[in-house]
Amino acid sequence: MTEKTINVDFLIVGAGIAGTTLALELSKLNQSILMIDNNYPLSSSRVAAGLISPMVPRNVRKTWKCDEIFPHVFEYYQAFEKEWNTSFMEVIPSLQIHKNLRQVHNWTIRAGEPGFDKYLNIHAPQLPACMKPLNFDCIEVLQTGRLDVFKFLETAKSHFSNKNIHYIEEAFNYEELKQSNSVWNYKHIQASKVIFAEGLGILENPFFQYLPFNPSGGDIVKVEIQNIPQTHILKKKEWLIPVGNDQWIGGSTYHSNDLSVNPEQKDADWLIQEFESWVGQPVKLLSHVKGIRPTVAERRPYLGQHPNLNNLFVYNGLGSKGSSLASILSKHYAEHLIQQTEIDAELDINQFNYLVSK
Repeated sequence: MTEKTINVDFLIVGAGIAGTTLALELSKLNQSILMIDNNYPLSSSRVAAGLISPMVPRNVRKTWKCDEIFPHVFEYYQAFEKEWNTSFMEVIPSLQIHKNLRQVHNWTIRAGEPGFDKYLNIHAPQLPACMKPLNFDCIEVLQTGRLDVFKFLETAKSHFSNKNIHYIEEAFNYEELKQSNSVWNYKHIQASKVIFAEGLGILENPFFQYLPFNPSGGDIVKVEIQNIPQTHILKKKEWLIPVGNDQWIGGSTYHSNDLSVNPEQKDADWLIQEFESWVGQPVKLLSHVKGIRPTVAERRPYLGQHPNLNNLFVYNGLGSKGSSLASILSKHYAEHLIQQTEIDAELDINQFNYLVSK
């Protein structure tokens, strides 16, 4: 028996943080959406720590679009918490632990500059006596927190049917996507527009493989540390996020051009050793996963239409700041797709048209 044709405004491939938030924003604009996702358990969104911070430690600078994102990022996800009567967002300050006098100087100077006072507090609270004494003190970073990305995605999925969003769990077959008379056909689905938001899957995408990516692996562990108050995220180069009951999520490592998702004990051991060196308490490993980040070469997400194929779009490359960026970019992109507003020039994939095969 032939399956009944489903007609939608948008077919979105990928239900990670990018695809899901974009679908929710398009739904607010009265669009019908069908999402296809393979629900891969080790996708970058599903293993992401969800750390949200306004600061980039390297060069002690604000994250890109910082003043647009903060503090509204928390309000963005809290609105969904209220609507769905659940919780997946925690606002919790961070302690940035300095490694040397140069860091002390750089962070202190930055805290005194205009516009940084709402993010940095040089009068950081005292660390608990049970922790290892710090050689170079620390600074408190405000407006930080954690999104439980996995819980957010699963909760959103359970509410799709109320928002005119269909969901199919299966691997996407690119060969079955065809365009006819300005309509995209995929199996029994007809869509006016198709958006690829499949994260790392884009490396196999025949339409957008030309975009520059530099994928990297990263390890995230869950650990138990007793006797440490869970009042702050703790961050040096590595980080520890409290999740209750003496448990913490910790990370991360960086494996350039490594596409393996098999965690190695040596990487967990290295993280544990690093944590113990500045926490000063035994750290017990509870679990260990490794994911792949679809890191973009230009350090900016990719948005826009394929240069040669009408109504075929991409939304990718949000990277480690995905939870923060999605809170503003998904709305920005939805408005572009429906109201033809301009895409931020830094994000528009038109800049890479010279890479497309003629």
